[in-house]
Amino acid sequence: MMITIIELMGQARIIANINYRNLEPIALVDIFFLVVSVPSIIALNTSSGGTAAKVGAITTSRDFEQRRASARRGPRPKMAQNPSTR
Repeated sequence: MMITIIELMGQARIIANINYRNLEPIALVDIFFLVVSVPSIIALNTSSGGTAAKVGAITTSRDFEQRRASARRGPRPKMAQNPSTR
């Protein structure tokens, strides 16, 4: 049996329309979603051995910003070799 977030939000809207209180039902759906999803994300990440970081996935916003900045700059130019160091 699977309950989707869309079904929960639909029920929250029905309850909100009956009671004329919009905040409480939708906030409960949000809290329920976080209570269910955050532990499952942590469990999946630990069971996979942290493969997201190993395969080069973007894990933080800083990683995302660095990759986006380097993509804008393009590939790094190759350094000319100094013939005197050979």
